[in-house]
Amino acid sequence: MLAAGNAGYSRLRFVASLFLLFLTLRYIWMLWGVRSSEWHFVHFVLVLTPMLLIALAAYVISMPAEAPELDSTEIYFARARPFFLLLVGAMISWTLYEWANFAVIQNSYAAEANWTALASRGLGVPAFLWLAFTKRRRHHWVVLVGAIGSLVYLSLQSLAALEG
Repeated sequence: MLAAGNAGYSRLRFVASLFLLFLTLRYIWMLWGVRSSEWHFVHFVLVLTPMLLIALAAYVISMPAEAPELDSTEIYFARARPFFLLLVGAMISWTLYEWANFAVIQNSYAAEANWTALASRGLGVPAFLWLAFTKRRRHHWVVLVGAIGSLVYLSLQSLAALEG
């Protein structure tokens, strides 16, 4: 945001960045539950892949420092396709990791939380694919705010599962 200089402020980019923050925190929280599991190289690669894709998505959506006079909303829509395709890749690789470590994750969290997370990603993948190819602002707002709400709900659900 500081690199934006005199560029107009984009609330959409801010909400997308907020979503990335919540997604990163949710992923780290999920990793904490499997910290004592036995690690294999394939599992490590599957764990690392979503975080790398999230980091790439953060880089793609960031404001270029060398062009502060550009409209940040236009930059958001110009970079929406790679941004959301990277997020789709992160969700798919996250799901592959969970399937590879299903027994470990079942011991860490309640089964209901896992199915809710899978259902959330099952809706998120087509929604993010849609956002990658549309420039309708209202659709971007609805999906991003819904995705943040979904992450907050899943986090509260996993907290309740750990306490219960």
